[in-house]
Amino acid sequence: MKLESKQKKMSSTTRENAFAISAGTSKEELQLRIDKLKKKQSNLSQHLSPVDQSRIQQKQNELAELELKYNQVQSSMEQLVRGIQEATVIVDQYNMKAFEFINQQFSKYFRTVVPLKVATLEKLGDKIEQGIQFVVYNENDTSIPVELSQLSGGQKTLLSLCFMLSVASYSKAPFYLMDEIDAALDEENQKVSVRLIQQVLSDGVQILSISHNHSFQSEALRTVYVAKNMDNNFSEITKVVTHRTTAALGNKLKK
Repeated sequence: MKLESKQKKMSSTTRENAFAISAGTSKEELQLRIDKLKKKQSNLSQHLSPVDQSRIQQKQNELAELELKYNQVQSSMEQLVRGIQEATVIVDQYNMKAFEFINQQFSKYFRTVVPLKVATLEKLGDKIEQGIQFVVYNENDTSIPVELSQLSGGQKTLLSLCFMLSVASYSKAPFYLMDEIDAALDEENQKVSVRLIQQVLSDGVQILSISHNHSFQSEALRTVYVAKNMDNNFSEITKVVTHRTTAALGNKLKK
């Protein structure tokens, strides 16, 4: 009994050593172990019943099928990652082109409506989606930016309007609705803002703007007056005043 127990212990130790691989094992040693294991597998298979061999073959087929599916999924994942990386590069390039165009238009529009200031857009990071900020300088000193809090209410309005128009000039929508964008502007800047809007968005674009200022209204194509009917509490159109025709507006903008 002691001899049998000792033989079992040695056999167990041999099996453990057969699968133990140290960091310094050479390729030749690994191949030798593989060959021994294959030979052992072949000897074992000769003593298996046909039923057992059929089960083993079935499991091997299932394993091969799973390995094939794994490799296909792995390949698909690698292609997907490459596609995402390539698409990200393309998107970043298009975003940068759009940013450069919008920034150029923004600076031009702001210089038109606020002659003594220079404005530009700056990225907050390497990519556009990390955010942008307005940077304003005095015309005679572009080394130190002006705090936006130092701008007047009218200048802040014009700054926002120029940014909106610069984005619109890159990709125009067919319709725009503006709500009292002239509220903080004096009479002269009300007219300036309308003219800028017309110059940027005049081609095939309809603009509806709410305003209570006559200077702003007089620059429009037509003005629709609305008042609340106190009898039924509904708003009604009281009159429509056409200031100029579309053709006359086009001629004016060309000048």
